Amino acid sequence: MKPVSLPRELAERSRKLEQEAYSYLVAGDFVRAEQTYRQQYEILKEEEQKLGQDEKYHKGGPLHNWGISLLLQNKILEGFQKIALAYIEDLLNSPNINDALSAPAFKTLTSYPLISNDFLKSLEEITKKRRENNRVPRDPEEIIAEYRREGFADLPASFTVAKRPPITIKQIIPAIEKQMDELGTKEKRVFIGGNYRNIAVLRHIKDIVERIDNFKAVLPIDLPSLSSESQDHLIHDTSIEYLNRCSCAIFEVSISNGHLMEIERARDISGLKVLLVFQKTKPDERPTVTRMLMTTEFEKEGYGNFTELTEKVAAFFRSLTARESMAF
Repeated sequence: MKPVSLPRELAERSRKLEQEAYSYLVAGDFVRAEQTYRQQYEILKEEEQKLGQDEKYHKGGPLHNWGISLLLQNKILEGFQKIALAYIEDLLNSPNINDALSAPAFKTLTSYPLISNDFLKSLEEITKKRRENNRVPRDPEEIIAEYRREGFADLPASFTVAKRPPITIKQIIPAIEKQMDELGTKEKRVFIGGNYRNIAVLRHIKDIVERIDNFKAVLPIDLPSLSSESQDHLIHDTSIEYLNRCSCAIFEVSISNGHLMEIERARDISGLKVLLVFQKTKPDERPTVTRMLMTTEFEKEGYGNFTELTEKVAAFFRSLTARESMAF
């Protein structure tokens, strides 16, 4: 069983549903987001039945987002069950099974301290055997079913009691402030945000920023851990604390999801200058993100290559300098 690309018409249909669901997330309508992501998944699953017997679609994206929309409704168990299925899809479909360990589903599951590592490892081992024996299923539920047949604890039991209370954001504020102080003054700090699937571009933006007038880029994923204990469950809160301690922010919004909450929070931070950049293939092309995002007062620039991206970022900082000079 090998994964195949979605045909053009199905890909467009799926993309529109994802955009619709994402707009509901922005508006805070998590129930409708859940319903739309579920519809996206079910359509892919239904269309998958029309493929050849050795072909399948990768359905991890809608499963992961479906799970996120459940978590936002505080449906913790249901949400993580869907994200576990997304993780299985990544394990089944990634060219190299280890690639699944850097995908969003695995990172989300490991960010929650009460999910057993043994549970995740068992799913990986079962899937690996299936791949080796050419028994890759279309339905990720088959892996869960096999996991249960082998006598492992079910997912609810995998939410084991932590040995110690999880660290809170308040406890690491001093460490965050120390990190930021080491990067210089707030006026020179620039937050870099976006979907980490686009990490190469985010790091390129970081390099551009740090070549301009002694600015220091704050890319959370590249900052050292705040302590020897796992802080994964604080990733979002920590990013917001970093954002609050910067004077500017650049968000790469070509790939939706992952940075939405940071952008929404950025709207409420007084004095924060924000630039949204996105990739385009045509002069008038707009990114596939919610209209609400594109109607913000933030500056927005499209680019077709890294040279244009460098020029747009540099122009953003030149305009800031000009405005500050006029203010005096």
